[in-house]
Amino acid sequence: MAVVSRKPGVTTVLLASDEPLTRAGWRAMIEASDGVAVSGEADSARRIESALVSSPADVVVMDTRLENGAGVEAIRRIRRRSPQTSVVVVTSADHPDSARRSLEAGALAYLSKTDAPEDLTEAIRAAADGGVYRQPSLPQLLKRDPERSLEDEISERERDVLRLLALGHTNREIARTLYLSVRTVESHRASLLRKLGLSSRAELVAFSLRNGLLEDAA
Repeated sequence: MAVVSRKPGVTTVLLASDEPLTRAGWRAMIEASDGVAVSGEADSARRIESALVSSPADVVVMDTRLENGAGVEAIRRIRRRSPQTSVVVVTSADHPDSARRSLEAGALAYLSKTDAPEDLTEAIRAAADGGVYRQPSLPQLLKRDPERSLEDEISERERDVLRLLALGHTNREIARTLYLSVRTVESHRASLLRKLGLSSRAELVAFSLRNGLLEDAA
């Protein structure tokens, strides 16, 4: 793919998602806008960093579920290693905890995949200028009670799996305890990561502690 050179007045954007269709959708929206150009794409956290070295971008548009293990840490690494590059998050993880952690890590915008296409280009332009973009849905999202939204978003069985994961049980042990197959436990774990906007077992444990799930198990 050709590298877009940086031109005065043009905001360059690196797209980071492990879903090719997601990147294609972002590219189409960005290329339809004036003064914004896609400089490259990355499907992993490691490739974000190498891409920024070879072709610096003004803004990285990324999904926090990138690479099932990168998540919010990728934002911190971008801000630490390329402080001139701003980060805009676009994710299906419509959860207040995910939004807060992304913004605390240094993202200047947090968009849901249900937001309007113009929100993305407005967020990119604001972030390129160093400004924080607040789309209309964000204040309501941040006001939501994480514990109540947890009840809305995950099933009773997923809660059981989450609690046992946080207590340190392996997938096989959880399967025996809950009379499930290991494959089903792995499916529940993947669903939890997706719904809660998390990217690793460590983040699931931290989430459980914040929401009192281990106290429920005592």
